[in-house]
Amino acid sequence: IAQLDGGVRIDLTMPEVASINVADTVLAAGEMTTVTVVTSEAIKALSPEYFHVEHGTLGEFSTLDGVTWTAHYIPTKDTQIDKQFITLNQANLSDSAGNFGHGLATSNEYELDSVYPTVTLRTDVQGTINGPVRVIVNFSEEVLFNGEAISADDFGWLTIENATIDAMSLETPNDGRPMGEYSFIVTPIAHLDAPLKVRIADSVVTDVNGNPNKPSPVLVQAADTVRAHIESIEALSGAYRPGETVSIEVTFSEEVTFDESGTHLPSLFLNNGQIANYVSGVGSETLVFNYTFAQDDAVNNPLQVLAFLENDTHLVDLAGNAVNPTLNADNRLNNTILLDGVHPVVTSFTAVPGEYNSESVMWIKVHTSEWVSVDAIDGGPTLELSNGGQASYVSGTGSDTLLFRYDVD
Repeated sequence: IAQLDGGVRIDLTMPEVASINVADTVLAAGEMTTVTVVTSEAIKALSPEYFHVEHGTLGEFSTLDGVTWTAHYIPTKDTQIDKQFITLNQANLSDSAGNFGHGLATSNEYELDSVYPTVTLRTDVQGTINGPVRVIVNFSEEVLFNGEAISADDFGWLTIENATIDAMSLETPNDGRPMGEYSFIVTPIAHLDAPLKVRIADSVVTDVNGNPNKPSPVLVQAADTVRAHIESIEALSGAYRPGETVSIEVTFSEEVTFDESGTHLPSLFLNNGQIANYVSGVGSETLVFNYTFAQDDAVNNPLQVLAFLENDTHLVDLAGNAVNPTLNADNRLNNTILLDGVHPVVTSFTAVPGEYNSESVMWIKVHTSEWVSVDAIDGGPTLELSNGGQASYVSGTGSDTLLFRYDVD
């Protein structure tokens, strides 16, 4: 009721909402829009508490005339939903005459997409690689790079270490991949003994509504493109007689393997024209070869390994890299191994000439054609003399002169 020009004016009309308008009907993460409420007449107040709003927040309303009110609406992050409305309970509205509204007023329809695209990475193999591998990237939804579909022209959205990308190998949803899935081939760099790493940084692509991606986990793919090589060849130094076997150990820079079921296994070609045959060691760093000396093998002493022969096998490291079997001055056999097929013989006997009385000592030297070793555990060799006496071994092992003692009786 209001007094006007000495009269009385009665106002029984309830205030009503003419419209609730959400300016941006497709909202992405970080976006804000204006909500405008227009009423049928001026109202005393309009508070966010009068509204029912899901998945977002309304700010405080402002007005110049009490009829048109505006506020900001900010959607909740990580929300993707359509057919959203803002609802106002008009019972909270009152005009200057004290009339209250009635019923609910509803805004225009809008949708929210404030979900950040997520991404995962994987390869199409397990274990350690030594060559090209396909990487599969799965985004949670369709994405754009610099506002355009991902293409082979620019891989700026990707970070890769220790490998190169084959741009022409890119496959996208346009090539039949599922929505959000991309794949391409990467090749580890040469001489690599470290993992290759692939990652997608934060906010390098967006979905169609402009939401930036979350960073990917780092894809770590074990890689080894270093070829195993021979580091050393060793055997027990010494002289070997015909029929004896020398074990030769070939040590590689890493574990090596091959198919042991083959007919012609690896072997070593020796400088006397013979072959040392494989015995054991597959799957380890050291392969063992045996060579048994024959009587006619005593040529080109000392023994040397001229070449490592793979024969019918394909010798590889555990990553599948072909082994480098090249020999050089740094990895050849450095132990001295001699074959002696000639039996030592006694060349002469010497003693101090003269007459020896009873209880005298005669020292007799036995000269041999080469150095000999004497096993003296059971007393050693003896000399049977023409007078029926016996001379006992005293010393000389490891030389070509043995000393014997004879006690004259």
